[in-house]
Amino acid sequence: MKKTILSILTLSIVFTIVSCNYNDMEPDESQYLRVYYHSNGHTSGEPPVDPNLYRPGNYNVLPPTSGDTYTILDQGTLEREDHTFAGWLYQGDIDRPNKFNFLFKPGDRYAVNIEDDSYYAVWRNPNGHLLYD
Repeated sequence: MKKTILSILTLSIVFTIVSCNYNDMEPDESQYLRVYYHSNGHTSGEPPVDPNLYRPGNYNVLPPTSGDTYTILDQGTLEREDHTFAGWLYQGDIDRPNKFNFLFKPGDRYAVNIEDDSYYAVWRNPNGHLLYD
Protein backbone atom coordinates (compact mmCIF):
# COMPACT_ATOMS: atom_id res chain seq x y z
CA MET A 1 0.00 0.00 0.00
CA LYS A 2 2.80 2.42 0.92
CA LYS A 3 4.58 1.53 -2.29
CA THR A 4 1.45 2.27 -4.35
CA ILE A 5 0.88 5.64 -2.65
CA LEU A 6 4.55 6.56 -3.10
CA SER A 7 4.39 5.57 -6.79
CA ILE A 8 1.24 7.64 -7.37
CA LEU A 9 2.76 10.63 -5.55
CA THR A 10 5.99 10.34 -7.57
CA LEU A 11 4.06 10.11 -10.86
CA SER A 12 1.97 13.12 -9.84
CA ILE A 13 5.05 15.22 -9.16
CA VAL A 14 6.74 14.14 -12.40
CA PHE A 15 3.58 14.86 -14.41
CA THR A 16 3.28 18.33 -12.84
CA ILE A 17 6.90 19.19 -13.60
CA VAL A 18 6.72 17.88 -17.16
CA SER A 19 3.45 19.66 -17.91
CA CYS A 20 4.81 23.07 -16.83
CA ASN A 21 5.75 25.19 -19.81
CA TYR A 22 8.16 27.83 -18.53
CA ASN A 23 7.99 29.72 -21.82
CA ASP A 24 4.37 30.62 -21.04
CA MET A 25 5.25 32.14 -17.68
CA GLU A 26 4.89 35.91 -17.51
CA PRO A 27 8.01 37.77 -16.31
CA ASP A 28 7.78 39.69 -13.06
CA GLU A 29 7.52 43.18 -14.55
CA SER A 30 8.77 44.79 -11.34
CA GLN A 31 12.20 43.30 -12.09
CA TYR A 32 12.42 44.91 -15.53
CA LEU A 33 12.45 48.37 -17.04
CA ARG A 34 10.57 50.02 -19.89
CA VAL A 35 11.36 52.72 -22.45
CA TYR A 36 8.77 55.43 -23.09
CA TYR A 37 8.46 58.01 -25.89
CA HIS A 38 6.63 61.34 -25.50
CA SER A 39 5.19 63.55 -28.24
CA ASN A 40 6.36 66.92 -26.93
CA GLY A 41 4.32 69.48 -28.86
CA HIS A 42 2.99 67.35 -31.69
CA THR A 43 -0.09 68.31 -33.68
CA SER A 44 -1.13 64.79 -34.75
CA GLY A 45 -0.31 61.11 -34.42
CA GLU A 46 1.01 59.03 -31.57
CA PRO A 47 4.53 58.35 -30.29
CA PRO A 48 5.93 54.87 -30.79
CA VAL A 49 5.37 52.24 -28.10
CA ASP A 50 8.18 49.92 -27.10
CA PRO A 51 6.45 46.77 -25.79
CA ASN A 52 9.66 45.18 -24.50
CA LEU A 53 10.84 44.68 -20.96
CA TYR A 54 14.54 45.27 -20.31
CA ARG A 55 16.85 43.84 -17.67
CA PRO A 56 18.50 46.70 -15.74
CA GLY A 57 22.20 47.11 -15.09
CA ASN A 58 23.66 48.04 -11.75
CA TYR A 59 26.11 50.91 -11.98
CA ASN A 60 26.36 51.35 -8.23
CA VAL A 61 28.61 48.33 -7.73
CA LEU A 62 32.20 47.65 -8.72
CA PRO A 63 32.61 46.39 -11.29
CA PRO A 64 29.35 47.69 -12.76
CA THR A 65 27.05 45.17 -14.38
CA SER A 66 25.52 46.03 -17.71
CA GLY A 67 21.87 45.55 -18.48
CA ASP A 68 20.11 45.02 -21.77
CA THR A 69 20.50 47.45 -24.64
CA TYR A 70 17.66 48.76 -26.76
CA THR A 71 17.29 50.46 -30.12
CA ILE A 72 15.84 53.97 -30.25
CA LEU A 73 12.56 53.89 -32.19
CA ASP A 74 11.44 56.19 -34.98
CA GLN A 75 8.80 58.91 -34.54
CA GLY A 76 5.85 56.56 -34.98
CA THR A 77 2.94 58.53 -36.46
CA LEU A 78 3.93 61.78 -34.72
CA GLU A 79 3.72 64.96 -36.77
CA ARG A 80 4.06 68.64 -35.92
CA GLU A 81 2.67 71.14 -38.38
CA ASP A 82 5.41 72.96 -40.35
CA HIS A 83 8.15 71.07 -38.48
CA THR A 84 10.31 68.03 -39.10
CA PHE A 85 11.18 65.39 -36.56
CA ALA A 86 14.83 65.84 -35.46
CA GLY A 87 15.20 63.02 -32.92
CA TRP A 88 14.73 62.25 -29.25
CA LEU A 89 16.05 64.02 -26.16
CA TYR A 90 16.74 61.86 -23.11
CA GLN A 91 14.50 62.40 -20.06
CA GLY A 92 16.86 64.38 -17.84
CA ASP A 93 17.88 66.76 -20.62
CA ILE A 94 14.38 68.00 -21.47
CA ASP A 95 14.34 70.37 -18.48
CA ARG A 96 17.64 71.96 -19.46
CA PRO A 97 18.13 71.72 -23.24
CA ASN A 98 21.39 73.19 -24.47
CA LYS A 99 23.90 72.66 -27.25
CA PHE A 100 25.64 69.89 -25.29
CA ASN A 101 22.62 67.58 -25.09
CA PHE A 102 22.86 64.46 -27.19
CA LEU A 103 20.07 64.04 -29.72
CA PHE A 104 19.20 60.37 -30.18
CA LYS A 105 18.29 59.24 -33.70
CA PRO A 106 16.15 56.24 -34.64
CA GLY A 107 18.36 53.17 -34.77
CA ASP A 108 20.81 54.39 -32.11
CA ARG A 109 21.52 51.82 -29.38
CA TYR A 110 21.48 52.66 -25.69
CA ALA A 111 22.04 50.68 -22.49
CA VAL A 112 19.26 50.36 -19.95
CA ASN A 113 19.87 52.45 -16.87
CA ILE A 114 18.62 51.75 -13.33
CA GLU A 115 15.12 53.12 -13.95
CA ASP A 116 12.61 53.41 -16.79
CA ASP A 117 13.90 55.60 -19.63
CA SER A 118 11.87 58.34 -21.31
CA TYR A 119 12.54 60.21 -24.54
CA TYR A 120 10.93 63.43 -25.76
CA ALA A 121 10.47 64.36 -29.40
CA VAL A 122 12.57 67.25 -30.70
CA TRP A 123 11.25 69.22 -33.66
CA ARG A 124 13.07 71.37 -36.23
CA ASN A 125 11.17 74.49 -37.32
CA PRO A 126 11.32 75.90 -40.88
CA ASN A 127 14.25 78.17 -39.85
CA GLY A 128 16.28 75.14 -38.77
CA HIS A 129 16.03 75.79 -35.03
CA LEU A 130 15.38 72.88 -32.68
CA LEU A 131 12.30 73.05 -30.47
CA TYR A 132 12.17 71.09 -27.24
CA ASP A 133 8.54 71.84 -26.30
